[in-house]
Amino acid sequence: MGGQLRRHWGVLDKTGIDTSDIAGLGISVHGKGLYLWGKDEKPVRHGVISTDNRAYRYPLRWCQDGTEAKAFDLSCQHVMACQPVALLAWLRDEEPEHYRNIKHVFE
Repeated sequence: MGGQLRRHWGVLDKTGIDTSDIAGLGISVHGKGLYLWGKDEKPVRHGVISTDNRAYRYPLRWCQDGTEAKAFDLSCQHVMACQPVALLAWLRDEEPEHYRNIKHVFE
């Protein structure tokens, strides 16, 4: 992953940190949204920020068919379009080539 950061953002070049010293990477001060890492060890696509509403139809459908109520019973949360579950459903239907390449999901 360090090589990807160096190539895309030049972050590590500015810090002088050896990529072999990096055990993980986290994103903070952010809610919801979707960031995907691919089986090819590259970002699957651009991230989807928490204000994105492209998957709005999925929570509406799940409210109508009872899926949302079942999820609420387990999680005590209502499903929103900006949550990974809705965004992944959208991605599965609209960008199946990207969906098939997912290795890791970050929120």
